[in-house]
Amino acid sequence: MRKIMVVLGLVLLLGGGFILGRGLTYSKKRAGIKVGGFQAALETKETVPPWIGGVAAAAGVALLVAGLVPRK
Repeated sequence: MRKIMVVLGLVLLLGGGFILGRGLTYSKKRAGIKVGGFQAALETKETVPPWIGGVAAAAGVALLVAGLVPRK
């Protein structure tokens, strides 16, 4: 169980650091115009807010510490 916490903590820490440092974007498709046989769709690029990276990094640190601290 502790190994899983450490690995998950590292993944969250690295992912959150990546979002904070470089940013992360994703594509979002929206329905457009449909006239007869013609169809047009709109594709926009959205960015992941930096606060999500901060929350992920903080959760990663918490899991890492919880997994590395020895229990009595």
